[in-house]
Amino acid sequence: MKKPVTDIVKQFLKAEDQLWNTGNGDALLAIEDPNIVVHMFNMPDMKGNTAHVAGVKGIRNSLPGTTHVWADITGTGDIGAFRYTEKFKLGDKEVEYQGCMFLHVKDGKVVEIFAQYDSLTLNKALGRVQDVPKK
Repeated sequence: MKKPVTDIVKQFLKAEDQLWNTGNGDALLAIEDPNIVVHMFNMPDMKGNTAHVAGVKGIRNSLPGTTHVWADITGTGDIGAFRYTEKFKLGDKEVEYQGCMFLHVKDGKVVEIFAQYDSLTLNKALGRVQDVPKK
């Protein structure tokens, strides 16, 4: 019997936690199709599960202590989704923003990810964007 897509999402998130917390990407490589495509807002597509693992490792090394809270896991058919909150420290700045991901699952593997995040909140926290002055 085919696993519910929400079970695949939970397995994916467990693998993400393992990679972010320990640097071990084996579980993520196992749940993702080798030819996965990751579409992230405002970035070029990332192709292949090894590129995805390397990308997370690069961010993890640049921003040690980054944490995630996964929420609102849902899905139907071959699409799973969830929200997340990411926190990290950059210099003296505490940065927190939210996003969501949609996972396309085929034959028990994640074959495509569509990721969207709150770029305004992220860029404000990083000092790249300022609030419009009130009159």
